[in-house]
Amino acid sequence: MPGDSFAVGTTEVTYTTMDIHGNEISASFLVTVIDDQLPTIIGMPASMTLGTEVGLCSSSVSWVAPESGDNCGVATLTSTHQPGEVFLEGATEVTYTLTDIHGNSTSESFTITVEDLESPLILDTPADIALANDAGSCGAVASWIDATASDNCGIDTLTSSHASGDIFEVGTTEVTITALDIHGNSSTSSYSVIITDNEDPTISSMPADMALTAEGDHCDAVVSWVAPTSSDNCEVAGMTSTHLPGDIFTVGTTEVTYTTTDIHGNETSASVFITVTDDEAPMISGLPADFSVSTEAGLCSAAASWSEPTISDNCEVAGSTSTSASGDTFSLGTTEVTYSVTDIHGNESTDSFLVTVTDDEYPVILGIPADISISSDLGLCGASVSWVSATTTDNCSVQNLEETHLPGDYFPVGTTPVTYASTDASGNRTLGSFNVTVIDTEDPQISGLPTGIEVSNDTGNCGAAVTWPAPSASDNCDTVQLDLDHVSGEVFPVGISTVIATATDQYGNSSQSSFEVVVNDNESPQIFGTPANISLTNDSGQCGAIASWTAPSAADNCGSVSIQVSHDSGDQFPVGQTTVLILATDLYGNTTTSVFNVLVEDTENPQVIGTPSSMTLSNDPGQCGAVATWAAPSSTDNCSGHSISLSHQSGDSFPVGTTQVQVTAKDAAGNASSTTFDVTVLDEENPTLEPSADITEGATAASCNSVITVPAPATADNCQVASVTNDQNGTSDASGVYELGTTIVTWTVTDIHGNEASASQSITVTVDETDCNANGLPDVCEIGSGTALDCNTNGIPDECEVDCNGNGTPDDCDIASGGSLDTNNNGTPDECEQQFNRGDANATGTVDVTDPIYILQYVIGTGPAPSCMDAGDCNDDESLDLSDAIYLLQHLFMASAPPPAPYGNCGIDPDGQSIGCDSFSICP
Repeated sequence: MPGDSFAVGTTEVTYTTMDIHGNEISASFLVTVIDDQLPTIIGMPASMTLGTEVGLCSSSVSWVAPESGDNCGVATLTSTHQPGEVFLEGATEVTYTLTDIHGNSTSESFTITVEDLESPLILDTPADIALANDAGSCGAVASWIDATASDNCGIDTLTSSHASGDIFEVGTTEVTITALDIHGNSSTSSYSVIITDNEDPTISSMPADMALTAEGDHCDAVVSWVAPTSSDNCEVAGMTSTHLPGDIFTVGTTEVTYTTTDIHGNETSASVFITVTDDEAPMISGLPADFSVSTEAGLCSAAASWSEPTISDNCEVAGSTSTSASGDTFSLGTTEVTYSVTDIHGNESTDSFLVTVTDDEYPVILGIPADISISSDLGLCGASVSWVSATTTDNCSVQNLEETHLPGDYFPVGTTPVTYASTDASGNRTLGSFNVTVIDTEDPQISGLPTGIEVSNDTGNCGAAVTWPAPSASDNCDTVQLDLDHVSGEVFPVGISTVIATATDQYGNSSQSSFEVVVNDNESPQIFGTPANISLTNDSGQCGAIASWTAPSAADNCGSVSIQVSHDSGDQFPVGQTTVLILATDLYGNTTTSVFNVLVEDTENPQVIGTPSSMTLSNDPGQCGAVATWAAPSSTDNCSGHSISLSHQSGDSFPVGTTQVQVTAKDAAGNASSTTFDVTVLDEENPTLEPSADITEGATAASCNSVITVPAPATADNCQVASVTNDQNGTSDASGVYELGTTIVTWTVTDIHGNEASASQSITVTVDETDCNANGLPDVCEIGSGTALDCNTNGIPDECEVDCNGNGTPDDCDIASGGSLDTNNNGTPDECEQQFNRGDANATGTVDVTDPIYILQYVIGTGPAPSCMDAGDCNDDESLDLSDAIYLLQHLFMASAPPPAPYGNCGIDPDGQSIGCDSFSICP
């Protein structure tokens, strides 16, 4: 009808008219609706800016994908990039295109900008360097392996405030390294070069030691000498001395010490010893003759007195000693008394006499015990007796203490004397004693007595005849008598009776023991007429039935019996089996039971009500299944006690797939009926993937790449992982050969239901970038591949090593192979060392008086330095100073030892230690 709504497309509208006789005619026209409305993109993300991920020149970017809308219907929504993709540093446009089902299309874009905000990393910054100064210099050359740098995008420059091989002054210098990446981020690192002046100053022309005697009537002497001089590789701060020439020195040895200190605190000391002697010994006079004394009462010693001698010395007595003084106490025997006198210069005199002490005093015995009275030991006719032993003392010493018995000895019953005898070292002897009395106080013992007897009554009786093995008695000393108040074989009544045994020894000691005899009545009564089991069906409409039987009876051998029944005949019994218990009890508590069963059966089945409908669920997050819930069904039955059970419970977790749940209704009689419904769970969760940490390894020198073992990534899935692959070789193992630089490995994990996830890691291969010959190839790669030689295997190409003779082979390799000699073992081939003639400081070809003069002029600063410093080092102490001029003068004019080799002809320094020899014109 006019005004109707028409769908997009062409629709035919037909009119039909009919007359009253059934004739009709139709006419139609077409209505075409065209869709020219563009679809709309809803929730387009805004442009975003973020930093690169740590260690990468890119970043993984995620966003919420937009939604689509259209008046008719959406056909496709595509994008140039997907959430979670990796974007390189810089700006990237992401475009979404939406097309509806009629071909109308809309596009919208946003921009993702990844900025490199990560500073470069400075690697292998040298540790602080601590060096001693180079010999003869106030500084030192410091060398190190230069640091390297890495960056997630790329390094622009790496600079250092100082270069390896620079000369550093004494003190601390900070070396700063600056790395700049290609995007202007920078990092700095620093370390210190610490130069310490360890070279001590020197002292020259030190006087020799001196020895002299004290001057007449004096204990001292005046001493003079020529003062020494000092020098230093840098500068001398000052020199001090403990004494000066012309000082007065007392008798004895005095050390004169000169100390020189340089401006850096290094110090050198040298000493000369001056000895003044005094040879006259002191005198002792008036010493006593040898004499004897007796010991004092109670002591092993005696005081002795005498007149003290007199002492004297030509200068002064330092002191006198005596091993004993007049009035001292002297021990038994002979003692030598020695007097010693020492003067202040150490001269000594000694003299002596003898003092003899004698002893005639008897020893004393102390602590003799009082008489001891003690009971015999358990089980013995005697006792081990202990006491504190007596001791003995003497004014001098006891030689021996004798005892007739020792503490802990065994003594029989009765009285025993114990005697002591003490003898001192002089043969004097003293006696003493006490008595030990042992008394028998031990009761006799009964053995073999029963601990208790328990028996049943004799058949037909209320008692029993009881027998037992005969007991015995014993005593520690003698015989014993044993009596019992009952005899074995007597008849004992039902109940508890006590049997008492008594033992008595000859000394009147006695003991008793007993046991109980228990007679039990263990005969049970008898039950007669127990009904047989009864089986019934439940009464109509009831869950039970009425049961009837004839009452049972009981009898006992001793007396009356009571009888009890758990149910009465005519009682109502529930569905199931009921046990009827009959209990008979006699006068002594003995019982007998008997039972029979009453069984009532129910055959009506219960019914299930409210079985749940089948259901479909998505898996719970992180689970390979889902928890399903439903309204609990119920059951109904003709009796009470029916129940409903399910093979699975509401709230159970169900695995992915379809699980059938069975619902069963069961009554108390075991009748049952069942229904079922299905629970279907779909897995819609992607697996997870976490590669191992980024890997950085050094390249193999020969190939400058590296075979790297890449650990498998950690994967997990709520269900089970089906496969793990990488984009390097399409397998689950990315291990293999990696070239220099950084390789991005992308991993993909797929679970058993087709869900998948991806993640990336970087593999970086590094190498020592040192390139000594600056040809663009690292040294280690050239050496490893064989394009550069390294004869000494120190990691430096031969062309970069020291080659003093220019033969193309490093000096140390020439020496090691025998191609060059190094007779002084200093690492330099002999042919490269400057030959010289030691002592010919002015290089005239002759060693004469002009040479020490030449050296002196240089040392005091009025002449030039020798072109070969080693030639002027006449004493070969690796220093050119005043001592070298003196050494050469002594050789030329006093026929002392000549300078060490090379002397008299051209040669190299045999010890290999040089202080410098730039040239020596008369030697090759």
